[in-house]
Amino acid sequence: MSSNERIVSAIINGVITVPILYTIMKIANDKKILGNKINGRISNVIGWITVAIMGSAVVIMFVAWGK
Repeated sequence: MSSNERIVSAIINGVITVPILYTIMKIANDKKILGNKINGRISNVIGWITVAIMGSAVVIMFVAWGK
């Protein structure tokens, strides 16, 4: 695997991670699906901060890439 292939793979993984994390957070807070086993406050804070950081990183990457 060449260096360029690894870079492309890392970019794809980073971009795909954001919607997956978002979906996991939505499901983890859905009482219809999980009943009383939904996320607690700390899990929600950490999870949504992670989604925000990853999303921001993807946006910054594409903005920087275009320059």
